Amino acid sequence: MRDAFKKLQEQGKFGSIKATYAFVRTILKFGENEQLFSGVHLPELQNLLPGLKKCVPRKMLDPQLLPALINRMIDICQNGKKQDHKNVKIILLLLLTACRANEIIKVQPTELVANWLIIPPERMKAKKEHRVYIPQQILPLVNHENTSLSQLNYYKKVKFADFSFDFHGFRSLFLTIMFEKFPQMQDALSACLAHGKNHSNEADRFYNRYQFDKEKEFLYCQWFKYLMINTRLEHLLKILLK
Repeated sequence: MRDAFKKLQEQGKFGSIKATYAFVRTILKFGENEQLFSGVHLPELQNLLPGLKKCVPRKMLDPQLLPALINRMIDICQNGKKQDHKNVKIILLLLLTACRANEIIKVQPTELVANWLIIPPERMKAKKEHRVYIPQQILPLVNHENTSLSQLNYYKKVKFADFSFDFHGFRSLFLTIMFEKFPQMQDALSACLAHGKNHSNEADRFYNRYQFDKEKEFLYCQWFKYLMINTRLEHLLKILLK
């Protein structure tokens, strides 16, 4: 395992290393819980690869700056070009869905079934299909022109240079605000972020197929409502969707 991980490390594939390690650890725990074997101990990842980079927290936008962020998007769209509308649509969809950038920038209209955006496994970090509820008012945002993550990051640096955030930080923002409002829905909030389910018995995760669809619909609608009340999102949507 160490030799295989070293090859991945040389290629800079740190995410693949951590995902593979987590998968192997889960399989071993499952085997022990099912009494298929015992006494198998997996070394800590940092012991396997001492030089492995640690996870760095993503930059979350200060919640108090949400109105200013939406106002900046409005200014860009009012004074910009067609390309600006395209990029703002994608950034806004990232904010509204709390998805990872690669899950949204390559979205296809065929992935939208009724109000559900069904992201295929190949674009998901855990390689499992993810269902995102899209409120009726923002369905047209899903039908956007695709771009690349590098282009979108460059656009953010130019147009939002005075804002300290990254796109992944929208997920932290969503979870922070919504957990404060609905702490009793922690598992459903995790499902919105495709983080899986928490179980006291690790083996249960292989059997639990509950998708939290009703809870997801409620939470995504509440997130949309929160942004409509606390920012000028309604005005921005009128500009983008006219």
